[in-house]
Amino acid sequence: MKLHRFIRSFCIIDGGEVYVEGERDVSLDLDLLILLWQVLVIHTSINSILIRTERDQIYAQKVREGSTVAIFADQAASLALIYSTYQKIAHLLSEGGGFLDDMRRNNLRSVLSDLKEPEGVRLDTNKELVMTIEEIKRFREEWNMTKSFDGMGGVK
Repeated sequence: MKLHRFIRSFCIIDGGEVYVEGERDVSLDLDLLILLWQVLVIHTSINSILIRTERDQIYAQKVREGSTVAIFADQAASLALIYSTYQKIAHLLSEGGGFLDDMRRNNLRSVLSDLKEPEGVRLDTNKELVMTIEEIKRFREEWNMTKSFDGMGGVK
Protein backbone atom coordinates (compact mmCIF):
# COMPACT_ATOMS: atom_id res chain seq x y z
CA MET A 1 0.00 0.00 0.00
CA LYS A 2 1.52 3.27 -1.09
CA LEU A 3 0.38 6.38 0.75
CA HIS A 4 2.08 9.43 -0.66
CA ARG A 5 2.46 12.29 1.78
CA PHE A 6 4.44 15.49 1.76
CA ILE A 7 6.46 16.35 4.81
CA ARG A 8 5.47 19.83 5.99
CA SER A 9 7.47 19.73 9.17
CA PHE A 10 9.92 17.41 10.79
CA CYS A 11 10.37 17.35 14.51
CA ILE A 12 11.44 15.30 17.46
CA ILE A 13 9.73 15.37 20.85
CA ASP A 14 10.75 14.41 24.36
CA GLY A 15 8.06 14.93 26.95
CA GLY A 16 6.34 17.97 25.49
CA GLU A 17 5.89 18.95 21.86
CA VAL A 18 8.66 20.53 19.82
CA TYR A 19 7.61 21.47 16.31
CA VAL A 20 10.07 22.56 13.64
CA GLU A 21 8.72 23.82 10.34
CA GLY A 22 10.40 22.65 7.14
CA GLU A 23 10.44 24.79 4.03
CA ARG A 24 10.70 22.01 1.45
CA ASP A 25 8.37 19.13 0.69
CA VAL A 26 9.49 15.52 0.45
CA SER A 27 7.29 12.86 -1.13
CA LEU A 28 7.52 9.59 0.79
CA ASP A 29 5.33 6.54 1.07
CA LEU A 30 4.41 5.38 4.54
CA ASP A 31 6.66 2.29 4.62
CA LEU A 32 9.70 4.34 3.70
CA LEU A 33 8.73 7.04 6.18
CA ILE A 34 8.68 4.49 8.99
CA LEU A 35 12.04 3.10 7.89
CA LEU A 36 13.50 6.61 7.78
CA TRP A 37 12.41 7.12 11.40
CA GLN A 38 14.15 3.90 12.38
CA VAL A 39 17.36 4.82 10.58
CA LEU A 40 17.40 8.19 12.33
CA VAL A 41 16.78 6.56 15.70
CA ILE A 42 19.69 4.16 15.32
CA HIS A 43 22.09 7.05 14.72
CA THR A 44 20.77 9.80 16.99
CA SER A 45 19.29 8.28 20.20
CA ILE A 46 16.00 10.04 19.52
CA ASN A 47 13.11 9.63 21.96
CA SER A 48 10.11 10.31 19.71
CA ILE A 49 9.52 11.58 16.20
CA LEU A 50 6.56 13.40 14.68
CA ILE A 51 6.19 14.09 10.98
CA ARG A 52 3.32 16.34 9.95
CA THR A 53 1.85 15.87 6.49
CA GLU A 54 0.07 18.09 4.00
CA ARG A 55 -3.33 16.83 5.20
CA ASP A 56 -2.55 17.66 8.82
CA GLN A 57 -2.34 13.98 9.69
CA ILE A 58 0.39 13.26 12.16
CA TYR A 59 2.24 9.97 12.41
CA ALA A 60 3.99 9.51 15.73
CA GLN A 61 6.08 6.68 17.01
CA LYS A 62 7.60 6.33 20.47
CA VAL A 63 10.93 4.79 19.68
CA ARG A 64 13.23 4.73 22.70
CA GLU A 65 14.27 6.52 25.84
CA GLY A 66 16.74 9.25 25.05
CA SER A 67 17.81 12.82 25.50
CA THR A 68 16.00 15.77 23.95
CA VAL A 69 17.16 16.40 20.40
CA ALA A 70 15.56 18.53 17.71
CA ILE A 71 16.47 18.28 14.04
CA PHE A 72 15.60 21.18 11.78
CA ALA A 73 14.30 20.16 8.37
CA ASP A 74 15.33 23.51 6.87
CA GLN A 75 19.00 23.03 7.76
CA ALA A 76 21.23 21.75 5.02
CA ALA A 77 22.64 18.76 6.87
CA SER A 78 19.22 17.51 7.91
CA LEU A 79 17.84 17.89 4.40
CA ALA A 80 20.86 16.03 3.06
CA LEU A 81 20.14 13.26 5.52
CA ILE A 82 16.46 13.01 4.59
CA TYR A 83 16.99 13.15 0.84
CA SER A 84 20.11 10.97 0.74
CA THR A 85 18.56 8.30 2.93
CA TYR A 86 15.33 8.30 0.93
CA GLN A 87 17.19 8.17 -2.40
CA LYS A 88 19.32 5.27 -1.17
CA ILE A 89 16.23 3.39 0.05
CA ALA A 90 14.40 4.04 -3.23
CA HIS A 91 17.41 2.78 -5.20
CA LEU A 92 17.65 -0.40 -3.14
CA LEU A 93 13.92 -1.01 -3.53
CA SER A 94 14.12 -0.55 -7.29
CA GLU A 95 16.84 -3.22 -7.44
CA GLY A 96 14.54 -5.77 -5.83
CA GLY A 97 16.07 -8.47 -3.71
CA GLY A 98 15.46 -8.83 0.00
CA PHE A 99 15.61 -5.18 1.04
CA LEU A 100 11.84 -4.64 1.07
CA ASP A 101 11.31 -7.95 2.89
CA ASP A 102 13.87 -6.96 5.52
CA MET A 103 12.15 -3.62 5.92
CA ARG A 104 8.71 -5.19 6.34
CA ARG A 105 10.08 -7.72 8.83
CA ASN A 106 11.66 -4.83 10.72
CA ASN A 107 15.10 -6.43 10.30
CA LEU A 108 17.07 -3.28 11.04
CA ARG A 109 20.45 -4.99 11.24
CA SER A 110 20.16 -6.12 7.63
CA VAL A 111 18.57 -2.85 6.47
CA LEU A 112 21.29 -0.71 8.05
CA SER A 113 24.02 -2.86 6.52
CA ASP A 114 22.71 -1.74 3.11
CA LEU A 115 22.39 1.93 4.03
CA LYS A 116 25.48 4.08 4.23
CA GLU A 117 25.79 7.35 6.08
CA PRO A 118 25.16 10.20 3.59
CA GLU A 119 28.40 11.86 2.53
CA GLY A 120 29.17 14.94 4.58
CA VAL A 121 26.54 14.19 7.23
CA ARG A 122 27.47 12.74 10.60
CA LEU A 123 24.18 11.61 12.05
CA ASP A 124 25.33 11.11 15.61
CA THR A 125 27.58 14.13 16.13
CA ASN A 126 26.12 16.98 14.08
CA LYS A 127 25.97 19.62 16.81
CA GLU A 128 24.26 22.13 14.52
CA LEU A 129 21.13 19.99 14.65
CA VAL A 130 20.93 19.84 18.44
CA MET A 131 18.91 22.29 20.55
CA THR A 132 19.56 22.80 24.23
CA ILE A 133 16.67 22.27 26.63
CA GLU A 134 16.45 26.04 27.19
CA GLU A 135 16.21 26.65 23.44
CA ILE A 136 13.49 24.03 23.16
CA LYS A 137 11.51 25.60 26.02
CA ARG A 138 11.80 29.02 24.37
CA PHE A 139 10.81 27.61 20.99
CA ARG A 140 7.82 25.81 22.51
CA GLU A 141 6.66 28.99 24.27
CA GLU A 142 6.87 30.93 21.01
CA TRP A 143 5.06 28.15 19.14
CA ASN A 144 2.28 27.97 21.74
CA MET A 145 1.61 31.67 21.25
CA THR A 146 0.73 31.05 17.59
CA LYS A 147 -0.63 27.49 17.48
CA SER A 148 -3.39 25.63 19.30
CA PHE A 149 -3.04 21.98 20.26
CA ASP A 150 -5.77 19.34 20.14
CA GLY A 151 -4.81 17.83 23.50
CA MET A 152 -3.31 14.69 21.96
CA GLY A 153 0.00 16.08 20.77
CA GLY A 154 -1.43 17.25 17.46
CA VAL A 155 -1.91 20.70 16.03
CA LYS A 156 -5.34 22.03 15.13
